[in-house]
Amino acid sequence: MLSDVVELLEENPGLAENAIVLDAPHWHEGVVGVVASRLVRRYLRPVVLIAVRDGLGKGSARGPEGFDLYEALKACSGVLDRFGGHKAAAGLSLRVENIPAFRSMFHRIAAEKLCEKDLTPALYIDTEIVPEEICPGLVNDLERLAPFGQGNPEPVFVLSDLHVLSAQTVGNTHVKMRLIPNAGNRSTPLECIFFDAPFQGETPRHLHRVACHVRWNRWMDRQLPQLVIKDFA
Repeated sequence: MLSDVVELLEENPGLAENAIVLDAPHWHEGVVGVVASRLVRRYLRPVVLIAVRDGLGKGSARGPEGFDLYEALKACSGVLDRFGGHKAAAGLSLRVENIPAFRSMFHRIAAEKLCEKDLTPALYIDTEIVPEEICPGLVNDLERLAPFGQGNPEPVFVLSDLHVLSAQTVGNTHVKMRLIPNAGNRSTPLECIFFDAPFQGETPRHLHRVACHVRWNRWMDRQLPQLVIKDFA
Protein backbone atom coordinates (compact mmCIF):
# COMPACT_ATOMS: atom_id res chain seq x y z
CA MET A 1 0.00 0.00 0.00
CA LEU A 2 2.82 2.40 0.84
CA SER A 3 4.52 1.70 -2.50
CA ASP A 4 1.25 2.29 -4.38
CA VAL A 5 0.66 5.63 -2.67
CA VAL A 6 4.24 6.84 -3.16
CA GLU A 7 4.07 5.92 -6.85
CA LEU A 8 0.76 7.79 -7.19
CA LEU A 9 2.16 10.91 -5.49
CA GLU A 10 5.33 10.88 -7.60
CA GLU A 11 3.21 10.76 -10.74
CA ASN A 12 0.81 13.42 -9.40
CA PRO A 13 2.78 15.76 -7.09
CA GLY A 14 -0.18 18.15 -6.89
CA LEU A 15 -1.95 15.62 -4.65
CA ALA A 16 0.57 16.42 -1.91
CA GLU A 17 0.72 20.19 -2.30
CA ASN A 18 -0.64 21.10 1.15
CA ALA A 19 -1.95 17.80 2.51
CA ILE A 20 -2.50 14.23 1.36
CA VAL A 21 -6.08 12.93 1.35
CA LEU A 22 -6.56 9.69 -0.56
CA ASP A 23 -9.11 6.88 -0.60
CA ALA A 24 -9.34 3.44 -2.16
CA PRO A 25 -11.76 0.49 -1.94
CA HIS A 26 -9.04 -2.16 -1.60
CA TRP A 27 -7.20 -0.67 1.40
CA HIS A 28 -7.55 -2.40 4.77
CA GLU A 29 -8.71 -0.03 7.50
CA GLY A 30 -6.40 -1.77 9.98
CA VAL A 31 -3.20 -0.55 8.29
CA VAL A 32 -4.07 2.89 6.93
CA GLY A 33 -2.79 4.55 10.11
CA VAL A 34 0.62 2.88 9.83
CA VAL A 35 0.96 3.93 6.20
CA ALA A 36 -0.20 7.47 7.00
CA SER A 37 2.55 7.77 9.62
CA ARG A 38 5.16 6.72 7.06
CA LEU A 39 3.85 9.26 4.57
CA VAL A 40 3.98 12.09 7.12
CA ARG A 41 7.67 11.34 7.75
CA ARG A 42 8.35 11.24 4.03
CA TYR A 43 6.34 14.24 2.80
CA LEU A 44 5.96 16.38 5.95
CA ARG A 45 2.30 16.93 5.21
CA PRO A 46 -0.91 16.09 7.10
CA VAL A 47 -2.12 12.74 5.75
CA VAL A 48 -5.60 11.20 5.71
CA LEU A 49 -6.00 7.74 4.18
CA ILE A 50 -9.52 6.37 3.81
CA ALA A 51 -10.49 2.73 3.29
CA VAL A 52 -13.82 2.54 1.44
CA ARG A 53 -16.31 -0.30 1.76
CA ASP A 54 -20.08 -0.51 1.13
CA GLY A 55 -20.44 3.22 0.64
CA LEU A 56 -18.67 4.13 3.88
CA GLY A 57 -15.16 5.44 4.31
CA LYS A 58 -13.12 4.79 7.45
CA GLY A 59 -9.89 6.71 7.68
CA SER A 60 -6.86 7.46 9.80
CA ALA A 61 -5.16 10.83 9.95
CA ARG A 62 -1.60 11.67 10.97
CA GLY A 63 0.06 15.07 11.05
CA PRO A 64 3.47 16.71 11.35
CA GLU A 65 4.50 18.71 14.37
CA GLY A 66 2.85 22.13 14.29
CA PHE A 67 -0.44 20.98 12.75
CA ASP A 68 -3.46 20.24 14.95
CA LEU A 69 -5.32 17.36 13.32
CA TYR A 70 -8.20 17.37 15.75
CA GLU A 71 -8.97 21.02 15.14
CA ALA A 72 -8.71 20.49 11.37
CA LEU A 73 -11.18 17.61 11.48
CA LYS A 74 -13.45 19.63 13.75
CA ALA A 75 -13.57 22.32 11.06
CA CYS A 76 -14.63 19.60 8.57
CA SER A 77 -17.21 18.04 10.88
CA GLY A 78 -20.09 19.05 8.63
CA VAL A 79 -19.16 16.35 6.10
CA LEU A 80 -17.98 13.74 8.62
CA ASP A 81 -20.14 11.13 10.34
CA ARG A 82 -17.70 10.72 13.24
CA PHE A 83 -14.18 11.73 14.19
CA GLY A 84 -11.94 11.61 17.22
CA GLY A 85 -8.34 11.70 18.32
CA HIS A 86 -5.80 14.34 19.25
CA LYS A 87 -3.35 16.80 17.73
CA ALA A 88 -1.05 14.25 16.07
CA ALA A 89 -3.36 11.31 15.25
CA ALA A 90 -7.06 10.87 14.64
CA GLY A 91 -9.68 8.64 13.09
CA LEU A 92 -12.78 9.44 11.07
CA SER A 93 -15.68 8.00 9.15
CA LEU A 94 -17.80 9.52 6.40
CA ARG A 95 -20.03 8.62 3.48
CA VAL A 96 -18.31 8.09 0.14
CA GLU A 97 -20.18 10.94 -1.53
CA ASN A 98 -18.69 13.36 1.03
CA ILE A 99 -15.07 12.45 0.40
CA PRO A 100 -14.48 15.06 -2.37
CA ALA A 101 -15.88 17.85 -0.18
CA PHE A 102 -13.81 16.68 2.79
CA ARG A 103 -10.66 16.55 0.65
CA SER A 104 -11.21 20.11 -0.56
CA MET A 105 -11.90 21.44 2.93
CA PHE A 106 -8.94 19.65 4.51
CA HIS A 107 -6.53 20.89 1.82
CA ARG A 108 -7.77 24.46 2.34
CA ILE A 109 -7.30 24.25 6.12
CA ALA A 110 -3.79 22.83 5.72
CA ALA A 111 -2.86 25.65 3.33
CA GLU A 112 -4.12 28.22 5.85
CA LYS A 113 -2.52 26.71 8.95
CA LEU A 114 0.86 25.46 7.72
CA CYS A 115 3.89 27.65 7.13
CA GLU A 116 7.29 26.87 5.62
CA LYS A 117 8.77 26.10 9.05
CA ASP A 118 6.10 23.43 9.64
CA LEU A 119 7.09 21.72 6.38
CA THR A 120 10.81 21.69 7.19
CA PRO A 121 12.06 18.43 8.73
CA ALA A 122 13.39 18.70 12.26
CA LEU A 123 15.29 15.95 14.05
CA TYR A 124 16.04 16.54 17.72
CA ILE A 125 19.35 15.06 18.87
CA ASP A 126 19.81 14.05 22.51
CA THR A 127 23.57 13.56 22.59
CA GLU A 128 26.63 12.46 20.66
CA ILE A 129 28.26 9.14 21.54
CA VAL A 130 31.29 7.21 20.32
CA PRO A 131 31.04 3.66 18.91
CA GLU A 132 32.78 2.18 21.95
CA GLU A 133 29.80 3.22 24.10
CA ILE A 134 27.36 1.02 22.16
CA CYS A 135 27.16 -2.14 24.26
CA PRO A 136 24.54 -4.46 25.79
CA GLY A 137 24.45 -2.38 28.98
CA LEU A 138 23.47 0.77 27.06
CA VAL A 139 20.73 -1.02 25.11
CA ASN A 140 19.31 -2.52 28.31
CA ASP A 141 19.27 0.91 29.96
CA LEU A 142 17.44 2.39 26.97
CA GLU A 143 14.83 -0.37 27.05
CA ARG A 144 14.04 0.58 30.65
CA LEU A 145 12.91 4.00 29.40
CA ALA A 146 10.19 2.45 27.19
CA PRO A 147 7.43 2.62 26.11
CA PHE A 148 8.29 5.45 23.73
CA GLY A 149 5.76 7.68 22.03
CA GLN A 150 3.97 10.99 22.45
CA GLY A 151 5.49 12.74 25.46
CA ASN A 152 8.31 10.19 25.81
CA PRO A 153 10.31 10.22 22.56
CA GLU A 154 12.93 7.57 21.97
CA PRO A 155 16.46 8.97 22.45
CA VAL A 156 18.33 9.98 19.29
CA PHE A 157 22.12 9.72 19.23
CA VAL A 158 24.77 10.97 16.83
CA LEU A 159 27.94 9.14 15.79
CA SER A 160 30.63 10.68 13.60
CA ASP A 161 33.15 9.58 10.96
CA LEU A 162 31.96 6.10 9.98
CA HIS A 163 33.05 3.88 7.09
CA VAL A 164 30.46 1.70 5.33
CA LEU A 165 31.79 -1.87 5.24
CA SER A 166 28.74 -3.33 3.50
CA ALA A 167 25.18 -2.44 2.51
CA GLN A 168 22.26 -4.56 1.38
CA THR A 169 18.77 -3.53 0.27
CA VAL A 170 16.00 -5.46 2.04
CA GLY A 171 12.24 -5.20 1.62
CA ASN A 172 12.62 -2.93 -1.44
CA THR A 173 13.13 0.32 0.47
CA HIS A 174 15.23 -0.55 3.54
CA VAL A 175 19.03 -0.84 3.74
CA LYS A 176 21.03 -2.99 6.16
CA MET A 177 24.56 -1.73 6.74
CA ARG A 178 27.67 -2.60 8.70
CA LEU A 179 29.65 0.44 9.81
CA ILE A 180 33.09 0.79 11.34
CA PRO A 181 34.61 3.96 12.82
CA ASN A 182 37.51 5.49 10.91
CA ALA A 183 39.12 6.31 14.25
CA GLY A 184 38.91 4.87 17.75
CA ASN A 185 39.30 1.47 19.32
CA ARG A 186 36.20 -0.39 18.15
CA SER A 187 36.99 -3.24 15.75
CA THR A 188 33.56 -4.94 15.78
CA PRO A 189 31.30 -3.52 13.06
CA LEU A 190 28.09 -1.73 14.04
CA GLU A 191 25.00 -3.46 12.69
CA CYS A 192 22.53 -0.91 11.25
CA ILE A 193 19.15 -0.70 9.55
CA PHE A 194 17.89 2.33 7.63
CA PHE A 195 14.13 2.11 7.02
CA ASP A 196 12.90 3.84 3.85
CA ALA A 197 16.46 4.81 2.99
CA PRO A 198 16.87 7.56 0.38
CA PHE A 199 19.38 5.39 -1.46
CA GLN A 200 19.33 1.81 -2.73
CA GLY A 201 22.23 0.36 -4.67
CA GLU A 202 24.40 3.51 -4.40
CA THR A 203 25.20 3.60 -0.71
CA PRO A 204 27.77 6.20 0.35
CA ARG A 205 31.09 4.73 1.42
CA HIS A 206 31.62 7.25 4.20
CA LEU A 207 29.11 8.79 6.60
CA HIS A 208 30.26 12.00 8.27
CA ARG A 209 27.50 11.95 10.88
CA VAL A 210 24.72 9.46 11.62
CA ALA A 211 21.62 10.14 13.73
CA CYS A 212 20.07 6.97 15.12
CA HIS A 213 18.22 5.05 17.78
CA VAL A 214 20.05 2.23 19.57
CA ARG A 215 18.00 -0.96 20.01
CA TRP A 216 18.26 -4.70 20.35
CA ASN A 217 17.94 -6.69 17.12
CA ARG A 218 16.38 -9.95 18.26
CA TRP A 219 16.27 -12.82 15.81
CA MET A 220 15.62 -16.44 16.76
CA ASP A 221 17.90 -17.10 19.78
CA ARG A 222 20.29 -14.21 19.11
CA GLN A 223 20.29 -10.56 20.01
CA LEU A 224 22.72 -7.87 18.94
CA PRO A 225 22.83 -4.10 19.45
CA GLN A 226 21.61 -2.36 16.31
CA LEU A 227 21.53 1.22 15.12
CA VAL A 228 18.22 2.30 13.59
CA ILE A 229 19.33 5.18 11.37
CA LYS A 230 17.10 8.24 11.21
CA ASP A 231 19.29 10.52 9.08
CA PHE A 232 22.87 11.03 7.95
CA ALA A 233 25.32 13.48 6.48
